[in-house]
Amino acid sequence: MISVSRTDLTRSTKRPSRLRWFAGFVTALLALAIVPNASALIEQYWNDYLTGNTAAYSTSHSWRTNRVWRPAGNDFALWFDVSGSQFYWAHNSASNPFTLHAPSNITSQAACHNRTASLVDPVTCQVYDYNA
Repeated sequence: MISVSRTDLTRSTKRPSRLRWFAGFVTALLALAIVPNASALIEQYWNDYLTGNTAAYSTSHSWRTNRVWRPAGNDFALWFDVSGSQFYWAHNSASNPFTLHAPSNITSQAACHNRTASLVDPVTCQVYDYNA
């Protein structure tokens, strides 16, 4: 017959409980690291046709990502506008969507510009305050 003392039973039942607690703690930390910022802001600042050589602008905020969807083959420029100065300006006609990422948030208006001479339809311009 094997004899087991009460202390051995108590010790063995606490370990799984501590392990479960630790696993839950690690899982919660990972969930916090993966979940995007709860105060994240996305603004769709244009959703219509855009005539040739015309730009649309977002509201002013601390933005990070500027994106446009339009039929491929139409040259569009994206940038962040700070009091009339263009930051991180880029243009593209092949990628759809075309996305511009700032290296860090920049307090500005996002801009989306149809560089072609003709009307482009449909056009959607959207800006994010995180790296989207």
